[in-house]
Amino acid sequence: MTAAGVDVGKDFLDLAIDGRARTTRFSNDAAGRRKLIRGLAGLEDAFVVVEATGGYEDALLDACVDAGLHVARISPRQSNAFARAIGELAKSDAIDARLLCLFARLFRDRLRCHVPAPPWQRELRAWLRRRGQVVMTLQVQKQQADRAPPAVRTLIHRTVAALRRELAAIEQAMQVLVDANGTPAIRSSKGMGPIFQATSLALLPELGTLNRRQIAKLVA
Repeated sequence: MTAAGVDVGKDFLDLAIDGRARTTRFSNDAAGRRKLIRGLAGLEDAFVVVEATGGYEDALLDACVDAGLHVARISPRQSNAFARAIGELAKSDAIDARLLCLFARLFRDRLRCHVPAPPWQRELRAWLRRRGQVVMTLQVQKQQADRAPPAVRTLIHRTVAALRRELAAIEQAMQVLVDANGTPAIRSSKGMGPIFQATSLALLPELGTLNRRQIAKLVA
């Protein structure tokens, strides 16, 4: 087994491979991912670990799976705790990649390989991201309206109205996906609002199939 770690950023991917002193940087786009995958495919039984970075790692995870590579995603909490445990206080993309590589070498047997999300779940995640953007923009527009002169305030109110219509459309699309794909556990949960249900289904679809111990390990 050859361990590898990839530090994922918005624009770049930094790859560290066990036994190699230097890291390699690729662009975080389709061309960069293809180059990175080609390098990993030439390794003997490669096992790759990446850290969750708000969705910037999703395309790389799916590309690794499509190429037949074993890849696992860990949480920032796990990687930060590991860095503290080994006394690595410095922070850089290259250092993070090497830490993930070491994590892969030490804990491969304890990590779940990534399973690509089905299309409906990827769509639900995209709606959730867009909803967050719209909600944030609405808040900014409302704050600006309070300080704006009347003529400008009128235009802001039109923007707010348009954003509210978009938000309603987003939430309707999300509800359709939740109704079609929600687990019995999520559908029967009392006190869970539609947004919480959608978030749980998009990010933790295993909630309806795992026991408490497995769920605790999943979200740790």
